[in-house]
Amino acid sequence: MIIAAEDVEHFNLARHFDKMIDFIEKHKAVCNVFVHCFAGVSRSSTTVIAYLMKSNGWTYKKSRELCAQRRN
Repeated sequence: MIIAAEDVEHFNLARHFDKMIDFIEKHKAVCNVFVHCFAGVSRSSTTVIAYLMKSNGWTYKKSRELCAQRRN
């Protein structure tokens, strides 16, 4: 899946969360899912954090901490 997101920090990625989360859920059942962005403006981590929050019912803090821990 490719999200046509502008390479600016103020881009509203939240409007794409539902379809990105649905994509991750659908595909993780049959394969690994790699989330990345080209510009390094934290869109990939934002997507993963949103996914963790929605799929696990976690807080932002818990989701962000796990994401940061796994990146290191």
